[in-house]
Amino acid sequence: LLIGLFPSQGTLRFSGTMLMVKAGIRATQALRERLFSRVLDQEPAFFQKRPVGELLTRCISDVAAVQGIASSHLAEAIKELAMAVGMLGAVLYMNWRLSLTIFVAAPLVVFPLRALSRRIRKVNHRNQEASARLLQRLKEVFSNIRVVKGFAREPYEVQRFAKQNVELFRLGMKSVRAIAMSHPVMEFVGGLLLAGLILYATRAIAAGKLTGPEFFVYLTYIFALYEPLRRLTKLNNEVQVAAASMDRVYTLLDRAPE
Repeated sequence: LLIGLFPSQGTLRFSGTMLMVKAGIRATQALRERLFSRVLDQEPAFFQKRPVGELLTRCISDVAAVQGIASSHLAEAIKELAMAVGMLGAVLYMNWRLSLTIFVAAPLVVFPLRALSRRIRKVNHRNQEASARLLQRLKEVFSNIRVVKGFAREPYEVQRFAKQNVELFRLGMKSVRAIAMSHPVMEFVGGLLLAGLILYATRAIAAGKLTGPEFFVYLTYIFALYEPLRRLTKLNNEVQVAAASMDRVYTLLDRAPE
């Protein structure tokens, strides 16, 4: 029985992963075709105002970024959220008074993370725009390579490319900094929460309202609650990056031809 249990578990995980990824790829395929059709419906002036690089980025890179939400992120978010809710119910059942410190600490996490989420989405909007400009530069150079070679413009084009590439690097670092800031926020609030729990528990144990073993078991559940919350925070950062691309895709889908 034990020998057959692990292969069965692996098979089920493989099947679940394949189904989710297939659904995500199918959704991405349908979205890309819908976006391409919408772009072709636009008036001629639309194509004069927008570089080819921008349209290519929206149809390829932006749609590909959305695939993560449709395939893996949604299933992972549901799993971690269910685990977090279950652990929260367990700690409330064990000692609801002691658990009030969680709700006191919640705003210290929610408000900074909301601000960081807006920052991540804003920076990645600019990042995708910079990627589109870089792609447009490549398209122009490669399409006119005979002119570039004929007039010996290689050093000039390399210099222009490097300048735009530096801009992309700076925007990438801004996005990384915003994403990385979520970890110190979670650790800081987690430290405050642990200190508050220990302070309250010390007084409760001294008053005979709580025993040491009970508090130890309670802390075990608290750490079990912290893990899915930490993973949800990381997942939120990844979703915000993809959400910037989703905004760009649906801005184009919602545009009516003039």
